[in-house]
Amino acid sequence: MLSRTLLIAAVAVVVSGCSDQRIESSWAVSNPTIDGSLEEWGVASLVTFEDLQVSVGVRNDSSFLYLAGRIVEGALRRMVRQSGVTIWLDPEGGHRKDLQFQFPAEPGVTATFERGGFWEALTTEQKESARKQLDEMHRGVLVIDERSGNSIVYKPGNVEGIEGKIGEAQGFVSFEARIPMRIENYFPAFRGMTPGKKVRICLEIGSSSADGSRGTVLNGAPPAGGLGPPGRGGPPGAIPGGGDRMPEKREIWLEVNLARPQ
Repeated sequence: MLSRTLLIAAVAVVVSGCSDQRIESSWAVSNPTIDGSLEEWGVASLVTFEDLQVSVGVRNDSSFLYLAGRIVEGALRRMVRQSGVTIWLDPEGGHRKDLQFQFPAEPGVTATFERGGFWEALTTEQKESARKQLDEMHRGVLVIDERSGNSIVYKPGNVEGIEGKIGEAQGFVSFEARIPMRIENYFPAFRGMTPGKKVRICLEIGSSSADGSRGTVLNGAPPAGGLGPPGRGGPPGAIPGGGDRMPEKREIWLEVNLARPQ
């Protein structure tokens, strides 16, 4: 667990998530477990944006960027339960939305699997295999590379170390994510991140990928053609099981100064 001397500063007031928030990342002297519990973060390591009732923390080492958050407000918690969390990363420090990390991955790819009537044509054994694949996707991270037009679902425990988890306890929803600093090794169209440099992150609550993604592969291997049970999800913005529409998605832009080794 990191010490409580973690330095994170926010210098602007959040207004509907529109303003950049400047955050100093801290050096991760140990690797946080990506389980969504935030046990290794602590209250002192999170910056709270009062208007949205969202708290965010950032750490890094030479290998990974770590992001954690806690969401208290009721409508935003429901949005996370339905659509998950999306992180847009601009390693070059700008505001481009070209590299997206969404978790859980399943809401962003289910629509692709539901097309073409493939599910109805499968045998019972094939459907069981398909359900297992969907479960892996639900627990994985969907990465969309807009510059190359490709996307990959990274399963839990992947060798690349890309992870994202959501947890819930004591009246709030929490999340944790881990992204490789040398992101160019996996997505060559992007520059890698370096300790001491600046990056920008857009934290989006409420998915922007509900219509699926083109060219999705599962950890480098295409999923069996069109697998997925029909009838999942619902119209954009709908609360599962009926009821009022969800509020629009919210964004928080973070200008992050990556930490150097201590």
